[in-house]
Amino acid sequence: MTDPLTEVVTLLQPQAAFSKVVSGAGPWRVRRSEDGQPFYSVILNGSCHLAVDGHAMIN
Repeated sequence: MTDPLTEVVTLLQPQAAFSKVVSGAGPWRVRRSEDGQPFYSVILNGSCHLAVDGHAMIN
């Protein structure tokens, strides 16, 4: 038996056009301008802020 999130992700069948590993320290950011394209990220250590234009920042 799977959890609901796994079921949704399986139904959506997401695919990445490309992938890469990025390692950083100190203040840095990623800015994307492509609409309608999913963006996946994993923070393995430390913390991050998510800012989407027109929305409140998420810590």
